[in-house]
Amino acid sequence: MRRALPVALLLVLSAGAASAREESYPVRELVLENGMKLLLLERPGSPLTAAAWMAQVGSADEESGTTGISHLIEHLMYTGSRRIGSRDPEREEPLLEERDQLELDLRALGEGDPARQRLERRIARLDERLRELHFKGEYALQYTEAGAVGLNALTREDVTLYYAMVPSPRLELWFWLESDRLAAPAFRELYDEYEVIEQERLQRIDSRPGGPAREAFNRAFWGEGHPYSWPAAGLPEDLRAITRPAALTYFRQHYGADGLAAALVGDYDRGRVASWAERYFGRLGARQRREQPATSAPAPAIDPEPVRMTRRCDCAPSVELRYLTVPFG
Repeated sequence: MRRALPVALLLVLSAGAASAREESYPVRELVLENGMKLLLLERPGSPLTAAAWMAQVGSADEESGTTGISHLIEHLMYTGSRRIGSRDPEREEPLLEERDQLELDLRALGEGDPARQRLERRIARLDERLRELHFKGEYALQYTEAGAVGLNALTREDVTLYYAMVPSPRLELWFWLESDRLAAPAFRELYDEYEVIEQERLQRIDSRPGGPAREAFNRAFWGEGHPYSWPAAGLPEDLRAITRPAALTYFRQHYGADGLAAALVGDYDRGRVASWAERYFGRLGARQRREQPATSAPAPAIDPEPVRMTRRCDCAPSVELRYLTVPFG
């Protein structure tokens, strides 16, 4: 898998940063029958195991009009799975599907349509029922009660990465929790997550002096319409157009076992890890390949001519130089 190496490097560096000694450890590779790859680095005596997995998908896999869907899915993965995060999965699933349909019905109505207010009230009542069924934070709670720390994720142009530091004796919990949300994602509270991501953008991009300038620089360098020209977080005007069915379809296209790689750095029994990998991650299926439309066009060509951009802001002076090189990976 062309994107497995960055995960291994991230974990090797993070696990060894506190040590002043230069040591060499063999990285062992385990490939499951379904195509998922695990990179294993044993560090005897380590109380915590650095555990991460990544999907070969990022903002560069998106299309204009649906930017931000990779980042949105990263957020939704933390609502758990059909079982984890629900007080009653059998009752919740049909209500989630009803909520999806009502959202589509609402979007089909014009702003001045008299039926709009009635539909919005119906949606509000349904959302309240769904919140009663949602065990909010259960996924993270499972980890914190086990003593895990550093639970986080990030979305970039070419990869999405999920990681945590797990007590080595509780490592099987990581295999179960991660495989369960991969096998049966729920994506509950998607329509509430819009505001969370918008606030995240305000804090990280819009409120920072250099944030808008960096986005403008990306567009100038790559050219309008190129998959690398938009931010990994997506464009605000695209985010609220994404529905739960669209997110689930995108997930199935990119989060199959043949597009996943994991890395473990810590003190663990290699035989048990191999057994857990087969038991939990081995149940995942392959990616559902998307049929490319006959009219799909390649990404716009990048203008080889030099591009210059100057912006003024109330911030420390900085200079950034970019140049094209070989493809990622």
